[in-house]
Amino acid sequence: MIYMKNLYKVGIVLLLAIAIGFYFYRNYKSEVVIEPLKVSSADAPVDKLITRVIKDKSFDKKNGLNIEFSYTAPGETVRVISEKVGGVEVGSIPTLSLVEVNSKGHDLVAFAPLIWGSLDFIVDANSHYQSLDNLKGARVAIRPKVSAAYKSLALAMKVAGFNLEKDYRLTFGSIPDNLASFFKKEVDAVLSVPFGGADLIAEGKVRTVLDLESRWRNTTGSRMSFAMMSAHKSWIDAHPETFKKVSRVFLEAEKYVFEHPEIVADYKDMLGIKTEKGLEVAKNDVKRVIPDSWDPEVHKMAIKKAIEFGLVPNIPYDDFFIK
Repeated sequence: MIYMKNLYKVGIVLLLAIAIGFYFYRNYKSEVVIEPLKVSSADAPVDKLITRVIKDKSFDKKNGLNIEFSYTAPGETVRVISEKVGGVEVGSIPTLSLVEVNSKGHDLVAFAPLIWGSLDFIVDANSHYQSLDNLKGARVAIRPKVSAAYKSLALAMKVAGFNLEKDYRLTFGSIPDNLASFFKKEVDAVLSVPFGGADLIAEGKVRTVLDLESRWRNTTGSRMSFAMMSAHKSWIDAHPETFKKVSRVFLEAEKYVFEHPEIVADYKDMLGIKTEKGLEVAKNDVKRVIPDSWDPEVHKMAIKKAIEFGLVPNIPYDDFFIK
């Protein structure tokens, strides 16, 4: 009888333990929620390749986040992240703009790579232009002077020993306008857009002048940084765990795209690629455009050189990066 009573008590205790365990398990699971986070990005093909992969491959969910991307015109990205438009505390920023923004009292820091600089020109396949040297004096269509693309190009030209405004006859416009001018033979060359000329290159209608990239590498010993992911230091300090999560999201997604260049086939319409041969060109370009790791020293090099040439304010910048 005593044995049965004890067994009964043990059973009650076990049932209570199971019930309590289930209660805490259920509540624990409900507490491990997928945290929402707003992130700003440029409404540009390469930027959107990364953000789409993040969502489609659930890199955010795997890291406990549900990222809501807001897209703005490339010229607006700096204002959106620096002024926290719409409550955004995390977003992309051109590398040189990081110094300009923080020189005005903002507290942005970079924590992940986004895009390498596109340092090549598209010319007609039958033209005599083979290098930057014999491209001197040519009519070249580039982005407006206020754009990050112009500033990066001007810097790379300086490092290579050229003066962009003196050595070339420049016209300024949007990417579609510049391409239209090129096809109308109004200009001799146009600054390339990553993946943008893949079909034309594959068809043999145009080719690229690539020596600016090699000159940058030979002079600096590193790649040319164009854009990075950034966040406000005050937000990072207040949300250290969320920051760790979003850092992992971008590093994992960038590495994934780098290691799986065939992924561009899933986004060919967004990238403006229409042919299979164009896809092959784009796949080969992935490792030229997409970083696979985060090394702040590589990105600091662009800022160092920009300061040397007086293109950005000369202020301390080591603290603008998080390893």
